[in-house]
Amino acid sequence: MTYPPQQPGPGPTDPVAGHNHWVPPRSPLPGWPNNSPGAGQPYFAQDHQLRPPAQRIEYASWGRRVLATLVDFAFNIPYLISYTAMTTTIEYGSYDPRTGAYVRGHGPDDTLMVLTVILGLATFAFWIWNTIVRQGKTGASIGKRVHGIRVVSEETGQPIGVGQNFARQLAHILDGLPCYIGYLFPLWEDKRRTFADMIMKTVVLRDPNEAPPTPANDVDTLYR
Repeated sequence: MTYPPQQPGPGPTDPVAGHNHWVPPRSPLPGWPNNSPGAGQPYFAQDHQLRPPAQRIEYASWGRRVLATLVDFAFNIPYLISYTAMTTTIEYGSYDPRTGAYVRGHGPDDTLMVLTVILGLATFAFWIWNTIVRQGKTGASIGKRVHGIRVVSEETGQPIGVGQNFARQLAHILDGLPCYIGYLFPLWEDKRRTFADMIMKTVVLRDPNEAPPTPANDVDTLYR
């Protein structure tokens, strides 16, 4: 007894038995590569799609640098208040115009003097940690961190270290000598550098990890 030869079953592009319409080929699952003919290069071979976009360098504006400096300066206020209060208690010696006798004065209040000395030492220690150590290691003092900027080497793009950062603070003396023009130089200089930045080969950049500013809080619109 002979059997008729078996016919091949319907393929993905053949008509289904009992139907006369064409069935399209199956598409790959979402997220899986399509290796069918004509699909082009496999997904894993397209390495250019896996590369992160290059970060755009954005120099910090003069206004943002000023606001960061004001935040750092705010930590000096307790000492300044104590010092001012102490000086008001000092009474200087003078001559009595009626008798011509010299009236001796007296020094500052002892309690205020001790408080002022303690606050002065604490303020100086905080400045060393915040401006020299922290900024040297991370690129940002507290004020710079608040306003999303950091000091980095122009050559490497990395923080300059404690020693170089201390030298940069000394170089700021040159910024203040010619009528503070060095501090105003970022208003028109291409890379927005002060004299100290040029000497130490540093730049102040916007932090790429900072959230994009909105028109309501972007201080860069004040001074470009």
